[in-house]
Amino acid sequence: VDLMPAGPITNGSPTSLKRWMADLPATLTSQPLHLLKIPGSHDSGATAELDPKLPVAIDLSDNIRRFAKPTCIKMGIKRWAVSQRYAIREQLEHGVRYLDLRIARPPPEVRSSEKDFRIVHGLYGITLRDCLKQVADFLNENDKEVILFDMNHVYDINIAEFTIIRQEILEAFGKSWLCPYIEDINAVTLDYMWKSGYRAIVICTFKSSDPTGFLFWPWTKISSPWPNTSNINTLIQTLKNGLESRPMSSSEKEPLRFFVSQGVITPQDSDVILRWFSSLQEFSKDVTPTVLQWMSELSEEIKQKINIVLLDYIDDHTSNFIISLNKV
Repeated sequence: VDLMPAGPITNGSPTSLKRWMADLPATLTSQPLHLLKIPGSHDSGATAELDPKLPVAIDLSDNIRRFAKPTCIKMGIKRWAVSQRYAIREQLEHGVRYLDLRIARPPPEVRSSEKDFRIVHGLYGITLRDCLKQVADFLNENDKEVILFDMNHVYDINIAEFTIIRQEILEAFGKSWLCPYIEDINAVTLDYMWKSGYRAIVICTFKSSDPTGFLFWPWTKISSPWPNTSNINTLIQTLKNGLESRPMSSSEKEPLRFFVSQGVITPQDSDVILRWFSSLQEFSKDVTPTVLQWMSELSEEIKQKINIVLLDYIDDHTSNFIISLNKV
């Protein structure tokens, strides 16, 4: 099935995906970011660089961490933890503009320094510093692209340690690149970001994450319902319910937010145990085609409600599809 809906946006060349925001028509650059259709990568740092030589990461249960000391077990965990084929910089070059990041410190005995914060998913991956550098290098080369940098899991970190994370972000991006928190999310358009020189919106779940102002956006400004199912039909139903109930105007009860449709399945423990020598990539191979097919068949009214689409194993095809949902 050809899943490319008619869209004015991109011809599918790598150049256009590197700078697809710059290439949008004025009718879309004046639209609030929370209404744009934006490709996102699920567990953006869960790439081949997850390191089985380090201990199992803190995001797994105590039981698994006790059991999973041998490297052969950790190699199995890696097969089920890797959710992206491209490194961060390459994901951005393939059109991703929303990064889904989980951050933790390795145990003290294997830390390289006090600033050794890692992107995690089952195992410890690249350093936060490396991740930030890849994003900054991309933004330096593509001067109109804008990134949503969502640190939605920050594990076992205190305020002093978070201050180091904050400093790393400021050093990588510079204060002038960070769009400060704005109550009226409708004001945040690409035109607004460009005019102000902003390149990134950093969202963080950490309580009191920004004691000196509003450089980081609170997690309350993004809604990202987690389907938590390994069943594709249940996933589609959850995505449908999420979009149908997404409010498109602000109220006291329900303020406007960025909205993430998580088009991913979550293997249950039993799935992994029964298919230990398989992988997440193999287990979820039918998910993305099914999600994109479902999205292509939605009514125009519901398509309007799509904002960020989060997928495993993003590529040019998935990004082109999501970007093409933007209608002039």
